[in-house]
Amino acid sequence: MSSPPRPSLSHPAPQLNGAASGPNGTAHAQPLSSSDPSPSVSTLPPAAIALATRLFEGARQGDVALFEEVLAYNSGMKDMRNDKGDSLVMLAAYHGRLPLLRLLLSHGADPNSLNDRQQSPLAGAIFKGEKEVVEALSDAGADWGVGEPSAREAVRIFRQEAIWGDRMGGQEKGANGSRNGVPNGGS
Repeated sequence: MSSPPRPSLSHPAPQLNGAASGPNGTAHAQPLSSSDPSPSVSTLPPAAIALATRLFEGARQGDVALFEEVLAYNSGMKDMRNDKGDSLVMLAAYHGRLPLLRLLLSHGADPNSLNDRQQSPLAGAIFKGEKEVVEALSDAGADWGVGEPSAREAVRIFRQEAIWGDRMGGQEKGANGSRNGVPNGGS
């Protein structure tokens, strides 16, 4: 079975501020120039929908070559999110796509990007048992105290203290200076 044709990036593509998969599995994205924060899928060019769909699927599959090309063209694409708020980092981490995760992080993607359910990539990687992904996210500054459940709580839930106890070290402060996921100054 062959892969669907990859959208060409050799000509200008729409600038996207975010993209999402719609209820029927199609993608929708938000043009940067739009004053409407949530345009309908029907207002987007088919090429933008095809590109967003390809990028989310590429993140799930770990398509490093696609993202090397995309990020060279527009590094802002690293911050795309789907209709569930899942970032490319979340999708790569959850699916154990370590090379792609490292590429996204090297381009400044946020290792703490929470989805709409307040889940973090780090907690997702712990849930999936992706040890190298957990290490890469932690090395990139992922905060063990953010999210619901936090990565620290996920370690306890899945009884992985023997694996991650030293790494998370019972930290009272997270990588971003927060205390148990609450930014400094919080109660």
